[in-house]
Amino acid sequence: MFMYLRNVTLYIIALMFFTTILAMAFPELNYVLAMSRSSWYEPWRWVTSLFLHFGFAHLFFNTFALLMFGLLVEHRIGLKRYLILFFGSGFLGNVGFLLFSSGGIGAGASGAIFGILGVATVLFPDMVVFMNFIPMPMRVAGPLMAVLEFLLMLGLPDGIGHSAHLFGFVFGYLYAKKLRRPVYTYMI
Repeated sequence: MFMYLRNVTLYIIALMFFTTILAMAFPELNYVLAMSRSSWYEPWRWVTSLFLHFGFAHLFFNTFALLMFGLLVEHRIGLKRYLILFFGSGFLGNVGFLLFSSGGIGAGASGAIFGILGVATVLFPDMVVFMNFIPMPMRVAGPLMAVLEFLLMLGLPDGIGHSAHLFGFVFGYLYAKKLRRPVYTYMI
């Protein structure tokens, strides 16, 4: 059990809980920490929005996903690459949100989590996951999630950052492809 104390995923989850509870106690923080149209000019929001969640249901779903996939991916690729993955896919997810959202404010680690799912699709293609209670390998589930997010992104606004999910997934998928490239060494 204590071996997980070294995992940055657990620190990310703790920071998500802290930020969300703080914003619940002081609701005006939502307008300072979340993504919005003004985020292009307020750079702290690109990071703070990843830890802020709108309510406990939002927080618990993302926590569950991080526990299921984040720990696995972090162990496989290491701390430095995992942090690049988390913040890179979160950043690109925020870009997607700003480009395709209908306005309002956005928050959550979903873009980063979908990036982690993109990496899991490449690095653990045979791992079986359940989508709507249907078991399928990640090599099928990952692309299916991406297609569903794309279609939902094109639909009516529903208050969910589908474009953030899609952009995060694409970052993670491409990042994992880069990680899997063979490293050649030459003797001279």
